[in-house]
Amino acid sequence: MFEGVRSLCRRRRERIALRWLMRIDSGECGAKEQASLQRWLKASHAHRDAFAQAGQLHRDLQSLGAQGQAPALNHPEETRHPWPSWILGSSVAALMLFLLLSGQGVVKTGAAQHSVVALADGSRIELNADTRLRVTETDKLRRIELLEGEAYFDVVHDDRRPFVVLVNGQRIQDIGTQFNVRARRGTTRIGVMEGEVAINRPRAWFSSGSEMQQALKARQVTECDARCAASRSVDAQTLEREIAWRRRQLIVDNRPLGEVIEELNHYTRYKLVLLSEREAQRAIGGVFYLDDPEAVLRVLGKTAGLRRVQMTPYLVVLLDEHR
Repeated sequence: MFEGVRSLCRRRRERIALRWLMRIDSGECGAKEQASLQRWLKASHAHRDAFAQAGQLHRDLQSLGAQGQAPALNHPEETRHPWPSWILGSSVAALMLFLLLSGQGVVKTGAAQHSVVALADGSRIELNADTRLRVTETDKLRRIELLEGEAYFDVVHDDRRPFVVLVNGQRIQDIGTQFNVRARRGTTRIGVMEGEVAINRPRAWFSSGSEMQQALKARQVTECDARCAASRSVDAQTLEREIAWRRRQLIVDNRPLGEVIEELNHYTRYKLVLLSEREAQRAIGGVFYLDDPEAVLRVLGKTAGLRRVQMTPYLVVLLDEHR
């Protein structure tokens, strides 16, 4: 009887572990889910063993697929980008996309990709990793819709054809400008390097019912989520951190490790999951080179005491070695 109960409990643990693995691998595991998984793993050694066995099973299936004995488990990124392998494998060379004067189209980058869009008038748009934008050009307007991600705009000013960026309900108009726009997790951050932009925000965001207009000048940044923050002036060093991604760097100054891991996920071809709430809140700093995420992980492993567990080719779990 007791053996039957133990067997039932073991099968239940295995099913739970597999469900967790599938949720993480699908990218549907957010911060709350990760915290729940951490509590489940800490509850007993049996839970941790079941999770490790689930990961081993997944790796075995991957290995069989690579040997032709079973269908390979393809990562969605492999089918999302129909570009040559030399482009996907290069993190230094930019992909140049030239758009016709009256054309339009959606341009996107995947994880670890960095692309450049050159418009017919000489304006340039640099796309950071995991970014999507839609470009529409007419005789009277140049309109960019930043759907998600981050982009740097170097605009050739033309009074007859305004350059407008639409992002999260905000309208940004160039006034002879170089500026950076970041739209991630419901927050929009705008930083102006040169010149000036005019920002219009929806009426519904303000209790007065009137539309807000804001001028943002060189060396100023503004951030907006559910409640918009006022613009503020920053020094040149802070501004350089804003656009360090253009040099394939991530400059961190006293930021929680959890945020850094989340940022690194845009530059790796696998999902990083940190299973230590304590370490997630730990403040770190440094300059990380995005073309070598493996080196970044080695540094984080030494400084934060994290152990790397490769669950699948596309999933890496970081565990606190002190727990």
